[in-house]
Amino acid sequence: MQLGGTLPESWASPGAFPNLHEMVISNTSISGTIPANWGFPRYFPYLQLLNLGSSNLKGNIPAFNNAALAGLDLNDCKLNGSLGMFWSSSAPLQAVSLSSNHISGSLPDVQGALSELTLLDLSDNQMTGIVALSWLQEGNLVSHVSVLDVGDIWPRSVDLTGWRQQLCLQMDLYDLDVTGQQAKLLPVARHRRVMRTTSITMLMMTLMMSAFLLGISLRDHVPNVVILNRCNTLSVESQLQGKRLRWLGHVFRMPHDRLPNKLLFGEVKGLRPPGRPRPSFNDVALRDCQNCRISRPYRDAQDRLLWRDKTCPART
Repeated sequence: MQLGGTLPESWASPGAFPNLHEMVISNTSISGTIPANWGFPRYFPYLQLLNLGSSNLKGNIPAFNNAALAGLDLNDCKLNGSLGMFWSSSAPLQAVSLSSNHISGSLPDVQGALSELTLLDLSDNQMTGIVALSWLQEGNLVSHVSVLDVGDIWPRSVDLTGWRQQLCLQMDLYDLDVTGQQAKLLPVARHRRVMRTTSITMLMMTLMMSAFLLGISLRDHVPNVVILNRCNTLSVESQLQGKRLRWLGHVFRMPHDRLPNKLLFGEVKGLRPPGRPRPSFNDVALRDCQNCRISRPYRDAQDRLLWRDKTCPART
């Protein structure tokens, strides 16, 4: 039986949850909207992680001005509207996942917003427009974000006049040769380079915080799996596997002439060095499909809802 109902506004009141560090209410049937007062600076003063993902929440995303909030996970909900209010958040957010929602409108062009953000996932939404040139300026969003996924907005932005020149002028921020068509590789390359390290670091912090909240120490010799089950939190393997399968389905649905599709299925000609080759993304993705008993991944991925249902075991 899944948890239902709505999120109570009364939870954000003077004296409520004075020592709450982490709130994980994911994979539920909770509906309604996120109460605006949950983001007021005087409430949840020590809250560091808020996970309300995989639910039926809808409406706009409010501004989060909580003093300690660093991680926000609202993926796979039914949130709609624009990002206007959320973009004015003053909380020290470092990782934000808003993927697989119904967010519309364009990306805000606000100078100095979300100044501590290192991970931003806005993929699988209904947003339009382009990434503003101001994002590329020193001190703004792209200069301090390590993982950025804005879906189809990225290739549209690369084709904008002056975009490639701006990227090439700031190559020190990306450690990449951003010339010509390689500018389109930027989000993919950055994602592969840092996603694994970032995901493991965040999940290990979650594991340590969960153990602290449960009153468990290393001397108790409680397995990580038990701690995760008690807190209804996903394991590192499940998180990474779910991310890989979601990206694989996204590439499968791309036109064949798109660059990520060519990179995933292309072959490099010539001789390779002796020894066993390193496992490729295709090798790992094939193993993930076998774990989820997906025998026809390309055909199943064309149906977004079917693919999400089949890859659900990877996220649970």
